[in-house]
Amino acid sequence: MSALSCAPATFGNVSLFGAEILSLQTNLVTNYTISVPSSVRFTQPSIEVQNASFCNITVIYTHPGQGDIITFESWLPAEGWNGRLQAVGGGGWVAGRSDPFYNAMGGAVGDGYATITTDAGLGNSLDASSWALLSPGNVNLYNLQNLASVSLDDGAIIGKSLIKSYYGRGPDYSYWNGCSQGGRQGLMLAQRYPTQYDGIAAGAPGIQWTDFFPSMLWPQQFMNMIGQGVPLSIAAQWLSLLVARDPGYDLFNLSHVEFDWLAHQGRQRYNSIIGTDDPDLSAFRDAGGKLMTFHGLVDELLPPKGSVKYYNRVSDLIPEVHDFYRHFEVPGMGHCSGGRSGEPTSLFDQLRAWVENGTAPDHTPVKVTTPKGDVQDRVLCPYPQKAVVDPTCDRALGTQCWSCGGNL
Repeated sequence: MSALSCAPATFGNVSLFGAEILSLQTNLVTNYTISVPSSVRFTQPSIEVQNASFCNITVIYTHPGQGDIITFESWLPAEGWNGRLQAVGGGGWVAGRSDPFYNAMGGAVGDGYATITTDAGLGNSLDASSWALLSPGNVNLYNLQNLASVSLDDGAIIGKSLIKSYYGRGPDYSYWNGCSQGGRQGLMLAQRYPTQYDGIAAGAPGIQWTDFFPSMLWPQQFMNMIGQGVPLSIAAQWLSLLVARDPGYDLFNLSHVEFDWLAHQGRQRYNSIIGTDDPDLSAFRDAGGKLMTFHGLVDELLPPKGSVKYYNRVSDLIPEVHDFYRHFEVPGMGHCSGGRSGEPTSLFDQLRAWVENGTAPDHTPVKVTTPKGDVQDRVLCPYPQKAVVDPTCDRALGTQCWSCGGNL
């Protein structure tokens, strides 16, 4: 691929229905070197990227009449493209396009993927106060919708268009990779835009959005009975800015009745926008899509049973759910990473094999640190199966000592 093609003129035909492209800038990045840990890639191992070159394209656009300014970014390998797109999700209030998600993009480029991200028009701050309200009492619903879903569809459309302009053809396969907010984004894509991605890897997904924020604040509410509880900031902003619509709302002195009312109002007003709990994945299934989720069982932010609850709801609607959707519980892992267990770093390659070869994952390996500090190789099984160890097996054999018991 010629470096001369990394120029705005190459992408002159990029457009998006319902939007106005305000600017398109390109920058040929060379000698890009970075060490990317598995903790920001989630489903892929650590990687040392050496002297990579890619075309960095930044597109700024607006939806006329909505007052939004969205920045989208794509990194396209200048050589060695593997013919695939890997989109990167965000975390917290951040849709993407910031650290550590740039690191995840670097890892994707190092593996030969074209990669994309968006800020959903919200910038890169973990503080929602800059965009949540038009004025006290008035929520900026356009911004919330951009975070919830709209920018995800926009990004897929723009990204595939840029890829086609640069390489002369679109991606053979398109994948999503994210955790937390990025996991929620992945499931929103499966639910609402089922044809945009062939495979979705979604970790610790922030689904049942309107329920888990009140659950995050319940410890503070309970502790206020005996002292001064401190609310978790992201949950506090949800209730004060989006539900109460008042940046000065006092969350320290809520009665139980007031707390329950706020939780109810959040669900009533916003579940259809950002709840991300629609169990009807039939369109995604019919499009040939494959979905793999995982959740650490000692996740300190998002209850892992929320992911199980969602899987069970999909299963109730689609009994053959395991034909396109598999969920892995990770004992000992915290929120997306950390804890006694490592990340399930083989999942993304297994997702690719499932999409491209029809090879469904019957287990995935994981490294676990024992209380004595020993690192052991074990397996994770697709829910509702459980990992079973052969007590007579020499543990030095690692994953060979483990199997998956029960039925899918």
